[in-house]
Amino acid sequence: MPFDDVFVWQFITLFLFFSFACLREILKDRTPVRIRDLKEAISILEDSTLESRAIPNQRLVETFGIKNSFTTTNTCCNKSFIAKANRLLQTSEPEWERLAKGALWIVSQSRSPRMGDPTSLPLVDIVQALVFRIVLLKFFPDLRNPTESEITMITKSINTRWTGSKSPSSQSRPAQVQAKAVLDYGLRRVFQLDLDPSVPIDPRSNPLNILLLTYDALWPVVLSGFLELRFHSQHRDAPKWRKQLERFLSSPSRSTFEAPEDGMSIEMIVAEMLRLYPPMKRINRVHNHQTVGIDVEFLHRDPEIWGTDAEVFEPARWTEDGWTKDREMAYMPFGKGKFVCPSRAVVGPMLIGILVAALLRRFDEKFQVTGPGSSKVVFGTEPLKTIPTMNSGAGAAIPEFQTQAFGGQNDRGIQGNEYWASYPLNFTNPNLICAVDTERICNR
Repeated sequence: MPFDDVFVWQFITLFLFFSFACLREILKDRTPVRIRDLKEAISILEDSTLESRAIPNQRLVETFGIKNSFTTTNTCCNKSFIAKANRLLQTSEPEWERLAKGALWIVSQSRSPRMGDPTSLPLVDIVQALVFRIVLLKFFPDLRNPTESEITMITKSINTRWTGSKSPSSQSRPAQVQAKAVLDYGLRRVFQLDLDPSVPIDPRSNPLNILLLTYDALWPVVLSGFLELRFHSQHRDAPKWRKQLERFLSSPSRSTFEAPEDGMSIEMIVAEMLRLYPPMKRINRVHNHQTVGIDVEFLHRDPEIWGTDAEVFEPARWTEDGWTKDREMAYMPFGKGKFVCPSRAVVGPMLIGILVAALLRRFDEKFQVTGPGSSKVVFGTEPLKTIPTMNSGAGAAIPEFQTQAFGGQNDRGIQGNEYWASYPLNFTNPNLICAVDTERICNR
C-alpha cells in the first residue's frame, strides 16, 4: 500500500477514535429521551450499532473497569464475547438438575445475620445470595464456595459504586473509594485473582463482565416473581402455578419447562414475570446525536398492546389465543433488534423458574411479609413498585409501604431502611413471618 494511503487510513482511524471519545463525553451524563412509541422503539433497536450501544454504557467502564459486548465498539471483541457467552450458556439436563438441587440447598441454609435474633430472615439478602451462588455454580463452576461475608462484600460494593456513579459529589467520594477497594478485594478473593492491589484487574477478564449481566440482571426478577406468586397475585390459579413451579424444580429440563400442564407451562409463567418485571426497564441507545431510552416497562404494560388487564399478572395471555403481532414486537426483556441477550431463549428464563421455585418451596404459605414492628405489609392491586437498578434501568420489586428507618447502623454495618423476616423457633407455628429488606433496592 502506498505511503499516502497508509497515512490517510491512520488519519481516519484517529479521527473516528477521537470523535467517538468526544461524543461519549458529551452524551454519557445526559438524561435519555424516553421512547414509548412501539414502532419508533423497534426502528431504533433495529438500526442500532455497537457505537450507539457502547456510548450510554461508558459509565460501566469507568465505574467497574469492564470490557464486554455492552461496552465495546470493536466488532471482533463483540463477537468474541458473544461466542464465549454462548459456550457458557450450554446446559445439559444433568446440569439443570445440579442447579436445581443447589438452589434448594442454598435457600435451606438461610440464616439470620441479626445479632440476638436468630429467627429473622432478610428476604432481599437471601435472594441476592441465592442468585449470586447459582451464577457462580453455572458460570464459574471451578471456584470454591464463597462465604456470606464475601458475597455481601461484592454485592453491596456493586450497589454503592453504581449509586455513587449516578450522582457524583465530594461527599460521596470517600464512600466510593472505599467501595472500590472493597469490591476489588472481594473479586480477587472469590475469583482467585492476584491479591496484590497494585496489579490492576484486566478489563477483558474482569469477572464483573459476567456478573453484571447475570447476577445483577437476575436477582430483581427472581425477587419480583417470588413476591408476586407468593404474596401479591390474587388470581384464582396462583396456588396452581406455585405447585407447578415446585414440581418443575424436581424435574428441571427444557421439555418440562415448555410442556403445558392444563394449558399452562412454566415457560408462560416465567414470561409473564419478565413482562411485568423486566430485567431492563430501559434500553439506552444513541440515536440522532442524542441518548434515548426505550421504555421497556411502559411497553410491557401498555394497555393498548396487552389489554385492560396489562398490569395484572396473567400467564394465560401467553397462549396462542392471546398472542398478537404487537405483543411479539413489544416484548423485549432481553433486548430486541440487532442486540439481544444470548440467554433469552432458554437459559435465562429457566434459571428464573428454578430460583423462584426454590424460594416458593422454602417460604411456603405459612409466611407473610412484615415491616418494622412486625406489622403485616398489605399489597395493593397494582404491580409491585420497581426501583431502577444497574442494568440500563433494571427494576427490583418492593411492596408499596411506607419505609421507616431504624436508627443508626445495624450489625452488618449498613445504614438504611430495612424490613426483616422473623418467625418462631417452633416451625409448626402457623404464623411464620418473613419480610423484605429494602436497603439495596431503595438505593439503586
